[in-house]
Amino acid sequence: MNSYFIPVLILLLLPVLSEAQEIRTNEKGEKIIVYQDGSWRYFNSNDDTLFGSDGTVYEQELIPTDPKEREAYMEEKDKEGAMLLANQASLEAGRYEDAYDRARQARMAVAAELAELKGLGNSVDPQAVKDLESDLAEALKNEETAKTEMDKASDLAMLTEEMIEMNRKKRAKALERYETMYNGLYGTEEPVVVSQPKPAPTGGPVRATDASAFTAYDPELDVMVNPPDPDCFLTFDGVDEFSGKKRRDTQMKVFFTATRDELRPYLNGKEYVVCKGQLTSLSGGLLFLSLEFTIASKTAQQSFGGLQKGSLMTIKLLNGESVRMQNSKSDYGTYNAVEESFTFRGQYMIDPGMEKMLRDGEVDKIRVNWGAGYEDYELYELDFFSDMLRCLFDD
Repeated sequence: MNSYFIPVLILLLLPVLSEAQEIRTNEKGEKIIVYQDGSWRYFNSNDDTLFGSDGTVYEQELIPTDPKEREAYMEEKDKEGAMLLANQASLEAGRYEDAYDRARQARMAVAAELAELKGLGNSVDPQAVKDLESDLAEALKNEETAKTEMDKASDLAMLTEEMIEMNRKKRAKALERYETMYNGLYGTEEPVVVSQPKPAPTGGPVRATDASAFTAYDPELDVMVNPPDPDCFLTFDGVDEFSGKKRRDTQMKVFFTATRDELRPYLNGKEYVVCKGQLTSLSGGLLFLSLEFTIASKTAQQSFGGLQKGSLMTIKLLNGESVRMQNSKSDYGTYNAVEESFTFRGQYMIDPGMEKMLRDGEVDKIRVNWGAGYEDYELYELDFFSDMLRCLFDD
């Protein structure tokens, strides 16, 4: 039997156990209540201690002896168990919804990569196209499976929500249906704890969500290609001519890069996605992050959809915390005919709470919401923000 409905089943069985209790007199002449399983407690005592048949001592909440009070008590306990069950099912349904979203994004990524390769014409290795077509078929299959599992988990959560307001007899019947649906979703009779469903496979240059999808190369770490920057360098330190406020800008530096291995042979050593960033501070406590995304693709505008005003970006830190920022302006990309690339620019305000988290934490991953969907990127510049904040404020 699964652990999800064990708490509720126990509560449903409590009235049965209470009916099976027996009042006896022990060898000391003391009245005790003996339960069907051999456990017992003192009768008419303020002591809530429950003694097991083997002498083990348990603490137990006393059950009212008056029939009406006992029924009300058991109904309340049963309802609490149903609420716990509904909460667990709701959490699990949310996880399956996330898994479906990842599978859908993964399918879109492979489709975009396939279109990218086909757009390169006769220079493309036919086998690479064939492999991606196979990957797309697999991604579609994974998306369909994830959708089915998400729907089942949603139905399960709805049922448990309804069980909260049911009477006890009706709830007991619903619990049988719950068990059948639960096993239909998980396909196991083993006890299950609330856990993350297996993540859907990911891939593609546009919707990658797995760190293994990208190579670990970071040009910032290659001193032959990109010599080390000075410890602290400001590109502007003066009065902003538009606002009249004191303004400081850090240098623009690489934040992260991302390239699928399948695309490397066609990029002549370039990275598919290069993101650079800088911080700007204005007197009065204003702080902004400016990001510049350069994507080596003639179709990037269609594949990515641009950066929209109000779109969110989430930065995950190694300590598990997350910082969410909102883009303040729309940009649908600028094309560079020489490089055959598009550049998109976004600007995100950093409030004091975010600043403290970014200064104290190390960045791990970033999720950027594009017009065509979100992308997750692995970050290697763990001290990107702490270094720039130190440059702005600590000199």
